Amino acid sequence: GTATKDADYTVPTTIVISAETLSAFVTLAAIDEVPVLDELDETVDLSILLATDPNAPIVIGTPSTQTVTIIDDEPVPTVTLSVGSSTLSEAAGTTSVTATLDIRSAFDVTVTLGAAGTAKEGIDYTVPTTIIISAGVLSSSVTVEAIDESPTLFEGDETVDLAIVSAIDPNAPIVMGTPSSQTVTIIDNESIPVVTLSTDSSSITEGLGTTSTSVTATLNGRSGFDVTV
Repeated sequence: GTATKDADYTVPTTIVISAETLSAFVTLAAIDEVPVLDELDETVDLSILLATDPNAPIVIGTPSTQTVTIIDDEPVPTVTLSVGSSTLSEAAGTTSVTATLDIRSAFDVTVTLGAAGTAKEGIDYTVPTTIIISAGVLSSSVTVEAIDESPTLFEGDETVDLAIVSAIDPNAPIVMGTPSSQTVTIIDNESIPVVTLSTDSSSITEGLGTTSTSVTATLNGRSGFDVTV
């Protein structure tokens, strides 16, 4: 069967039918795992391999097999989301993103993440979209990593909004717990740009010669926003 002897159940391997009696029994007992483990219902397939007495082998009749199903009594796990830090530096800052189950599962649990916010994935940060919680463990983590632009760009602090989109194992969809979302703020490491003014010429004439000059506003660093001077 699908159940494992001495892990999921116990049963003696021998039944002794006393002389001059017709039957005897042993006990099949389920084992409830500690710590708890969510798993599918499992089967125990029992069969007579051999029956003998000192006179002769006993004839095996029908039925000579039986199947017992052990019904799992654990609830479906609940998953929550956490982060190692709610802020990280744009200069190669990182933080962990952890999916945690309240009880273990007998199966790998696939947690799918969604990302939103003012920061742009692949430009301002990277993060895997899937967290795999291996069978028998309670949690697993991936890493959010900030990307420092080159050349530098002032854009202010930006947010990464992470949320569990789905969490499944082969047994059943995992229950969404609270919290199932987290926000990480990427702290901009560029200074606010400084603007200066220049002209091509310091003097112009009303008539002949230089009658106009350009007036230029210049930033000492790029900005991620339109700058109105």
